[in-house]
Amino acid sequence: MATISLTRIKTNLYSIRWKVLIAYLLIIVVAFSVVGVSLLQLVGEYLFTQRVKEDQRTADTLSEQMGASLLRLDVDSMYQLALEFCADDASRVLVLDQYGVVQVDSESQLNGTRFENAEAADVLHGAASGYGFYDGFGRGAFWLRTALNTFYYADAMTGVYASAISVDGKTTIGVAIYISQVQEIYE
Repeated sequence: MATISLTRIKTNLYSIRWKVLIAYLLIIVVAFSVVGVSLLQLVGEYLFTQRVKEDQRTADTLSEQMGASLLRLDVDSMYQLALEFCADDASRVLVLDQYGVVQVDSESQLNGTRFENAEAADVLHGAASGYGFYDGFGRGAFWLRTALNTFYYADAMTGVYASAISVDGKTTIGVAIYISQVQEIYE
């Protein structure tokens, strides 16, 4: 009896019905894996794009509101406006003049220093806006490390968003820099 049942089980496992079932299950597992990975990648890319658009929109709004104050060189109103934009403690605002010198820093550390950054340089040379991502504790010049080290934990990825401050829509008189922590979109 034991010999017969082993033979019977052995022949059933090697039958065409079992082969088709195993092939079908393998195809289903591979298809669900591909769909799952694709879905995660699409959702991650969408969230990243939305975050970039939101922070860039914040920088654009900041530059629109800073225009009149920068033209009058009203540092007090620019500083108050910068503090309003940094109310959540996860961001920082810098306002640069047309030469790249920091006129207002929401943390008052870089006032009067030249902020040489690729995004700021692009805006000063004619671009409407720009953004980039940096490691908060990476290597770089003093001014960049000082601006990005607002966030106190290691491996803090930081987004730098620049937008042109213009008077009549044509003449750029400065740059609004919005710096925010973006570690969560990298995780």
